[in-house]
Amino acid sequence: EFRRVLFRSQRTVIQQRILLAWLRDASALQPRACFALGVSMGGIISSVLAAVEPNLEGTAICLAGADLPSIVMDSEETRVARWRDWRLNEDGIGKTSLLQELQATLLSDPGRLGPFVDTQSVLLVHATMDEVIRRPHQDLLWESLGRPRRLLFPLGHTTAALAIDPILDAAASFFREREPVAPSVAAGP
Repeated sequence: EFRRVLFRSQRTVIQQRILLAWLRDASALQPRACFALGVSMGGIISSVLAAVEPNLEGTAICLAGADLPSIVMDSEETRVARWRDWRLNEDGIGKTSLLQELQATLLSDPGRLGPFVDTQSVLLVHATMDEVIRRPHQDLLWESLGRPRRLLFPLGHTTAALAIDPILDAAASFFREREPVAPSVAAGP
């Protein structure tokens, strides 16, 4: 069931925070910086993680948006549409009732949490012809995050994979900009 996938995202955020805490505490690892990168549902999760994890140096959020209830109601993504149609047809629930139910249950919306994220620590990547996360939802997320740096690709949700190399290069460059400078070793006599 699609809604179960959305609720699992809360557990995923908690697991990511546990991993980040372990990385920072592991004596052998202790990274100088921690970053998050998420695509699609992972982008939504990364948006939430950025809001609740104050020690991330940067987050790249790809193909994500805000107002999850409306995304569910107008998405053409197969799994989402199948679940929505099942609820409408098999359960006999109306569109307004389904939207209200989603609004009451999907409280970890990136749009609500955007104000808790440092705008300078975010890189957004959106596809202008995205049929899953439509442009109004992309813009809502961008606005809620304080209009961070944003890359727009003239592709759809799945065809954005054609631009994976430039997307990953942009994210890596963004992360390098935000990585703390390594302490210099004092020169000996």
